[in-house]
Amino acid sequence: MLGYKSPHFSPQYTGATKAGLIRGSYHFALPDKSTGATQANYFASNGGGWSDDGITLPGALDLECTDNVFFDLRSSAEHHHLSDR
Repeated sequence: MLGYKSPHFSPQYTGATKAGLIRGSYHFALPDKSTGATQANYFASNGGGWSDDGITLPGALDLECTDNVFFDLRSSAEHHHLSDR
């Protein structure tokens, strides 16, 4: 959800690193609340960025639909990529 960052993220992320674990992050997306580009930028700026360091997993997306509303994401997915930022 845009605007929320788990207070446990940083200590869990650094703790996993110190323990020698491969770690990553995920974004709980609500496509009816803001655009995919807005959410992708928020995610990448708040711990969701990937690095080629051998211990960071690519970000995961938890796509949620509320009130039985479903979205056709094909056209926006074609135009909004984290690599396009």
